[in-house]
Amino acid sequence: MTCRIERWGVTAMVLLLSLSVLPAHAARSVATQSAVGEALDLEDLFFEASEAFGVPVEILMALGYTESHWKMRDGAPSIDFAYGIMGLRERDDIDTLGFAAKLLDLPRERLKREPRANIFGAAAVLEALARNYYQFEVESVRELPLEAWEPVLRQYSGMPDATTYVLQLYTPIHRGIDTMNDAGQRIHFGPVKIDLASFEDIEPQDKVFSQDYPPAAWDPAASCNYTWSERPASYPIEMVVIHVTEGSYAGTISWFKNCSAGASAHYVIRSSDGAVTQMVGNNAIAWHAGNWDYNTRSIGIEHEGFISECSWFTDAMYRSS
Repeated sequence: MTCRIERWGVTAMVLLLSLSVLPAHAARSVATQSAVGEALDLEDLFFEASEAFGVPVEILMALGYTESHWKMRDGAPSIDFAYGIMGLRERDDIDTLGFAAKLLDLPRERLKREPRANIFGAAAVLEALARNYYQFEVESVRELPLEAWEPVLRQYSGMPDATTYVLQLYTPIHRGIDTMNDAGQRIHFGPVKIDLASFEDIEPQDKVFSQDYPPAAWDPAASCNYTWSERPASYPIEMVVIHVTEGSYAGTISWFKNCSAGASAHYVIRSSDGAVTQMVGNNAIAWHAGNWDYNTRSIGIEHEGFISECSWFTDAMYRSS
């Protein structure tokens, strides 16, 4: 598939290779189910879900933006099996999709395909996780400041180290977002002043940088997802293979650290600011091309986003790549 890209007055055709439950309130569950198929503006759905479950609308909107740019994608999963606008995951190690389905008393398939069900499902999960984490009654969830949702969002992500995920989610809240996604839906929220100093303890103080490409952070993939080698002595490095993650930056990094992935790339690049993370050393063989010969002779670079949605491919990403 190709994505037509115009930058700096030059048009190019770039080939992009894809590589225990807390009870919900019955009244809200019934109301959600009866109206789940209605077509509403997504912004309205976020406000309705916030009102129903007490989760700040900024958290819901930023979560949807980070996971999907507010796109459902007809029930198709991301690289790490996250579904819909809110990235509800369905895997052996994390099943927020199933949790949401149980809380709302809805079939999983509806949460995968219907915006209202997906957004309300995520809000229900976040509320349940917050109540459990803080041992609150339901109404007390509404009193939590934005910063207090950080540990809840970590649990929601299902990632062993969700620092990148959390920081990527809070940044657009603090700076504000006003853009359009590829479906023509306006994405607008923030800026909201956040005490970013409260996140200093979750930002890695001893961040390790790549030896191959010093601007990149070093966050290694699981050794079960690549092959150790001593390139270029063992194999010549002759090409760079460009991929699109088909998922979020943080989700892709976390997935490559999971042996269930059976895949990896040398580098992952973030859409919003062009941040680069190296996950496999250039001397080693990342499993990214679906072809052993190509893998042995190439460097694989994953770009955050979805192959059919050009809005992910920002100037900052191009400059880093």
